[in-house]
Amino acid sequence: MKLPYCAVEQRFLLDRYVEGTCPICSDPGARGDQCDNCGNVLDPVDLKDRRCKFDGSTPEIRESEHFFLRLSAYGHELKQWLSADKGHWRKNVLNFSRGVLQQGLQDRAITRDLEWGIPIPLPGYESKRIYVWFENVIGYLSAAKEWAQRIGQPERWRDFWQDPSCKSYYFIGKDNIFFHALSWPAQLMGYSEATRETFNLPYDVPANQYQTVRGSKASTSRRLAVWVPDYLSRYDPDPLRYYLSLNMPETSDADFSWADFVRRNNDELVATWGNLVNRVLTFTYRNFQGAVPSPAEMTAADSALLSRTEQAIAQAGENIGLCRFLAGLESAMAVAREANRYVEGNAPWNLV
Repeated sequence: MKLPYCAVEQRFLLDRYVEGTCPICSDPGARGDQCDNCGNVLDPVDLKDRRCKFDGSTPEIRESEHFFLRLSAYGHELKQWLSADKGHWRKNVLNFSRGVLQQGLQDRAITRDLEWGIPIPLPGYESKRIYVWFENVIGYLSAAKEWAQRIGQPERWRDFWQDPSCKSYYFIGKDNIFFHALSWPAQLMGYSEATRETFNLPYDVPANQYQTVRGSKASTSRRLAVWVPDYLSRYDPDPLRYYLSLNMPETSDADFSWADFVRRNNDELVATWGNLVNRVLTFTYRNFQGAVPSPAEMTAADSALLSRTEQAIAQAGENIGLCRFLAGLESAMAVAREANRYVEGNAPWNLV
């Protein structure tokens, strides 16, 4: 296969060490393995204006022998799988995956010329290593097998991987959709053929779009991120959980803003949920010795609020189960707002 070679560094370059212009969307910041702008998986030799990430030189293209995953052999099976019972999948994940299949799956090299990594267990290939995109997803299965071995029940991994009632969810970013919705299922299909055993394919791949910070994609390498140790030195975890759930990029990119974080925490989480919890618990503690009192006869308004609360709890649980976290949170906050209005309207402090 053809691979980029840096004459300055005197080595073949990993896909991510080659940068250039995407041949599909023309974004100038594409990498050799993928374009973050359009999400397409790329081949480094197809990049326009290729340059080495280390020294900016133009890589040569040289031949090197490698092993491939024959993804093209599983196109039909993947199409059938992605067409059946996927109503709970996010549209962006399905549209991207089906779009790749429509274009035709290309076989992908699973080895590279490296000095580190998992070696090829075959003589004559001592300089080759298994490439990370292929072996890292295998860790989902191998970790379960390792766990089963460690607890002295070597067959327990089958509870997760071969019991049809077990559902696996893969929470990832949109730049990993290809590897979890296409490549990993194909690997499992191939493993099933080789072992004549059945393995559970992903039940859901709820991939988020990008979380941006100040309008740019969050990046730890560029120090553009929210650092948890720094955050916890100033705030409690729950406000961040609330804001990230509310601002989650489920269907489109979402920007993190400290000003918006503070505003929504104060104006919504504290003012709505915190206010409701505080006033009800404080009132109960002061007037009923901290115990929930026996209710009087329910009015129509009382029964209606209780009914809507039960519905909201059920809706929140259903949405969370479908990985629609924003919708689940909105159900909970809507009934909290209604409960606050109920407390204000009934003024129980005037009744005791």
